[in-house]
Amino acid sequence: MSSQSSPTSEQLYRLMDMLDELHSAAEEGRAAEFIGLSAAELAATLREIIYTAQEALQEIQAHRVAQIPTLHLVDKKIDKVG
Repeated sequence: MSSQSSPTSEQLYRLMDMLDELHSAAEEGRAAEFIGLSAAELAATLREIIYTAQEALQEIQAHRVAQIPTLHLVDKKIDKVG
């Protein structure tokens, strides 16, 4: 990450809004014009965004799982006499 200050939730919401607007433009067939990239550049950039988001999500989930204690259930058979 760059030396800029940490991102805020507001910036994350702005990113989501921008991606939503891009989606709307794509539905109308004008995504490349909307963002100012060729279709190939836009597709490559979106793939990189998706990859980075998936990696971040995996890291978040891995850290969360490591912090949650695991409960193991054991099947205990009881023999009835009689």
